[in-house]
Amino acid sequence: MKKLFLLIMLPFLSLFAEEPLHYGEVIIELINKGTSWNVTFTATAITERWDENYYLTSDYSSASVQVPKPGSPQNYTAYFDLVIDVNAGMNPIVALGKYKISAKEGGVEQAYFYMDWRTSDYGVSPDVYFKYDYANKNFRNNDNTQTIDGTNQTVWDLVGGIDHVTSGLELYLNITNNNSHPKLQFNAYHNPSSVSKYYIYKKKDSPNFVKIAETTNLEYTDFSEEIVSGPYIAHELIAKYKVSAFLTNNQETLKGNEADVRVVGIPMQKANMNRNDEVANYYVRQNYPNPFNPSTIINYRLKEDGFVNLSVYNSIGETVAELVNQRQEQGSYSIEFNASNLPSGIYLYKIHTDNFTDVKKMILLR
Repeated sequence: MKKLFLLIMLPFLSLFAEEPLHYGEVIIELINKGTSWNVTFTATAITERWDENYYLTSDYSSASVQVPKPGSPQNYTAYFDLVIDVNAGMNPIVALGKYKISAKEGGVEQAYFYMDWRTSDYGVSPDVYFKYDYANKNFRNNDNTQTIDGTNQTVWDLVGGIDHVTSGLELYLNITNNNSHPKLQFNAYHNPSSVSKYYIYKKKDSPNFVKIAETTNLEYTDFSEEIVSGPYIAHELIAKYKVSAFLTNNQETLKGNEADVRVVGIPMQKANMNRNDEVANYYVRQNYPNPFNPSTIINYRLKEDGFVNLSVYNSIGETVAELVNQRQEQGSYSIEFNASNLPSGIYLYKIHTDNFTDVKKMILLR
């Protein structure tokens, strides 16, 4: 943001320099460029991002700058604006997120690195400088002492006076250890009076995030998981979490950042039935969380294709929900059971296939 407003002097100053004075917080200079060059620098968001007010936004997913820019054949520097700049928009804009910065020539990516702006501590100018070696096709640090291809760069490491502080970013999630259980702590939505509750999402051994809890607090402990620390252990998994706000107008906000933690996994379970090794790769896991209110997750695995029925029963054997009743392919599955309309109590869930049956107990606790 080190801006020069000497507009009257600009025409004269540009007579003595190849590059005119500029706006921009991300500056990438070409080196070893020879007599002609053509490269496009692209910033692609790979995480959630926040705007100039530190609110979550779906904007600013990508930005690109061509060098030389049209009409300026001697231009050899690319500029991006950071969203918090009051003059943002003179150049393509990047938000407060983590981006992949790529150099492309003829549409082919030549090199890339990652740049992270996820902090709310912007008390000083956040200008960051890099170089791109056009001849050798790699990114370099500003001092031109090392190649930074594939590395993670952060604004708090590159700029003195900026620290990694996330307390100002809405719905930003951090995980701590609460007696060996993941404790999720997150920032409030920017308009707290419009919040009905917060949704907690988790992804562990399934491809998608699934809602596991609702809370009106700014923290939540997942007692269904046990944190792993130290060396790798057999069966350990990565549990990933996100948080959103559910508003009084019945709209759900964007989800905040993804935070993860190592947790103890569950070894392959064998059903309490007589079956041979051929079906040993079927299983249904204990639901989590358990006890639950009002939603819980059931994971199961099919060794082979077949018809699957997964149903929930109350304590007197009545069917209260049929979660799956169809043919499914071999693989792992995760399904959510929502008991919003059911009373507290003990429930059973039963999975039945052509070659496998198992029953487990779960507790709905209001």
